[in-house]
Amino acid sequence: QMNNTGQVIDGWTSLFDVDANAPEAWAVTTGSSSIIVAVMDDGVEAHEDLENDATGASRVISGFSPVGSSAGAPTSGAAHGQACAGIVAASHNEIGVRGVAPGVTIMPINIFVGGETSQDIADCFSYAQLNGADVISNSWGYVSSCGLNLSNLTSAINSADANGRGGLGCVIAFAAGNGYQSCVDYPAYLSSVVAVGSVTNQGNHSNYSNEGSEDRKSTRLNSSHT
Repeated sequence: QMNNTGQVIDGWTSLFDVDANAPEAWAVTTGSSSIIVAVMDDGVEAHEDLENDATGASRVISGFSPVGSSAGAPTSGAAHGQACAGIVAASHNEIGVRGVAPGVTIMPINIFVGGETSQDIADCFSYAQLNGADVISNSWGYVSSCGLNLSNLTSAINSADANGRGGLGCVIAFAAGNGYQSCVDYPAYLSSVVAVGSVTNQGNHSNYSNEGSEDRKSTRLNSSHT
């Protein structure tokens, strides 16, 4: 939740202030168009809630798809990446939701066109690193993959972490996994990324959200109880 006031969601009463402290953050900044967030998922397209409030120009730039030629746009039926982009950057208006950073620019990277290899996905991290991504958001992972390590993909992730942002390193977030496991999925368990798990709107660990010793370098973001 962005702002938990104790409201009832889907029949569950929230615990006050178990949230992302979004209003407090917005009082400091709502993000800058110079900051590029790469949303690596099933694609993002231009949307009225992802426009510059002053000019009406889209804040979704051309991106990358390692398979096909969609340049990061969704393929038929895709919706998850669009939702993730909205959580990141939806404008603060009367349309839809409010994003965490409504001023930032979105770079769409579509890794779910179909048939992608691990090298294809590694190439996506290289693309993001070389094309100015400051943050790389990944609401995905290899299912039940706590022991998996694909050397080419790991190398590309580590390179983005070390060399992105002009040598400062990209901030890379990955879903810890929703597999009810006592370990964190790959690539979220890598020390070069931030693993993101889930808590309920009452501040308790969501039972489906993976957790384990790898969490020592991870963080938890709040989600409403589902």
